[in-house]
Amino acid sequence: MAQFERITHSKNLRFKLISMMYIIFFVLAVMQIPTSWLVVTQPMHTYLNRAKANLEEPTLNEINTNIIEVTNSFKEALGMNQASKKKQELKAYVITDDFFINQDNGKILFAELLKLKKWAINFPENSKTNRLFNSLFSYDLKIGLQEENADKWTKNKFKHVPAELALTLMEELKVRVLLMAQQGKVPEDIKTEPSLSLMTKYTSMRVGDSAALNVKGDKLESVSVTRDENSVDEFIQLKDGLVFKPKYAGNYRINVKGKRKSESLDISVLPAGFPKKQSLPLRICYKGVNYTQTLPFKEPGMVVSANADKNAKIDSEIGLLSFSPNKEGWCAIEIKSNNGNAIFFDSVFVKPLPDPKILVQGLPSNTIGRKRLSQLKELILTAKHPSFKENGAFQILAFNVKKIGSENTSYPSTGDKIIVSEKEIDGLNYILVYDIQIRIGKETKKLDQTLVIQIN
Repeated sequence: MAQFERITHSKNLRFKLISMMYIIFFVLAVMQIPTSWLVVTQPMHTYLNRAKANLEEPTLNEINTNIIEVTNSFKEALGMNQASKKKQELKAYVITDDFFINQDNGKILFAELLKLKKWAINFPENSKTNRLFNSLFSYDLKIGLQEENADKWTKNKFKHVPAELALTLMEELKVRVLLMAQQGKVPEDIKTEPSLSLMTKYTSMRVGDSAALNVKGDKLESVSVTRDENSVDEFIQLKDGLVFKPKYAGNYRINVKGKRKSESLDISVLPAGFPKKQSLPLRICYKGVNYTQTLPFKEPGMVVSANADKNAKIDSEIGLLSFSPNKEGWCAIEIKSNNGNAIFFDSVFVKPLPDPKILVQGLPSNTIGRKRLSQLKELILTAKHPSFKENGAFQILAFNVKKIGSENTSYPSTGDKIIVSEKEIDGLNYILVYDIQIRIGKETKKLDQTLVIQIN
């Protein structure tokens, strides 16, 4: 068997032509890559621009701000159309070269990276922040950042780079700085100006509230708190802060002393009010009705006063407030300590006692058959109102009864029961109940309504 096969000259030329066509195809394909790839860079840098971080560190905040300024200047150089929010000349690199290389904006960016590098060096070599910087900026370190060569870094980064891709690189650089901000915290041994930050949203509080205050950038040495210029101990000191729990209303000043700096915070504390979730419905009460409310105060010797109830009380052991307003209108309720310090102040609106609806127990339609009435031998009256959910809030004291049938009889009755004898049932058609007297709390009232009960 022959090991080689002779190819004719014409077939050899055909093979060479096919190979040349493949080479031309690959070259054309490579030439088309930048243009087609640029199509995806617009959503890419838009997506990267959404990145957010809490820039508490002043150095990183300054670096991020400067990068944003350079990015905005580059967008202006591209000629952003404010109406369509689109930029021109996105696929060309002439503007990129001119902006970053000829106008030295690339060196401005390099200066910010150099500032970031020096900031990261302050951390221990094996710290998470240092390792993160070396990981995120490893390519920048290779192309000039390590040797602090601005020209080398700028040309490697932006020379002949299409404008759209350069914009994406700018957004990506901002994301890396934000990632550093999420990880980086200034170590204690860095000799920068300490910042004692009393981390609280409160400038005013109420008695019963508590606020956690944290000290940052320094070591906490001592804490003192005054109320109306008198020293108090209404706080719990922690390792890096304190928990402030005011007991009384007044003007407080919190003084914090650090190792290198001291700071103070003024907080106005107001008397507590009714708890929002467990408070009286809509802060509305009714005259003569007894109300109770549990409050989060259990200080011995507390004194309560209410302008609509001189007999208002508070149980200091369980913090239970009880009062029965005896006049209509606004009722102010105030609680003070035994030495006169304000603890609680709030008010309720007192309305006249409402008229309840009189019903017959077990008879929603106020109709009953003679056979069933014969079995029951009595009817029980109830009084209900939507404002009083509990059963038995209203007590029926007395009423007048008129029985209509073969014989008509009328008589007054006490209590809440209508007694019907066997002799009356056969000839009875209607029972009328009127002049009903009720009581709730300390209030009694006669209702101007008549209840009609039909006997079938």
